[in-house]
Amino acid sequence: MRDVIDRTELIKQIRLMANRSSLGETRPSDISGIEVCGLIFGAPSLDIVPAVYAEWEYVGGNKFAKYYRCTNCTGMYDFTPPYCPACSSKMDDKEKTGD
Repeated sequence: MRDVIDRTELIKQIRLMANRSSLGETRPSDISGIEVCGLIFGAPSLDIVPAVYAEWEYVGGNKFAKYYRCTNCTGMYDFTPPYCPACSSKMDDKEKTGD
C-alpha cells in the first residue's frame, strides 16, 4: 500500500518553518533540504483503505422479493444499499434489475 501523508499538516509545518525564517530567526538559506525531508518523513500518515467497487447482480426472486448478490463477496440480499453490508464494497450506480 502507498504511504499517504496529511498534506494539510505538512503545509502547516512548512509555513511555520518559513515564518521562522521571515522573522529573522534563521535565513532562508539556513533551511536545509534535510529539514524539509525531516518534515515530510515526520508528517502524520493517514490510515486509509483502498476502495473496493462491486455491483448488485440480480439472481432471482418471487412475488414477495427480488434477490441480489454482491459481485465482490457473493453476499445475497433482498435490498440494494449503496454499500455491501458484508464486505463494504461501494456499489456502482448501475443496478441489474432482472426485468
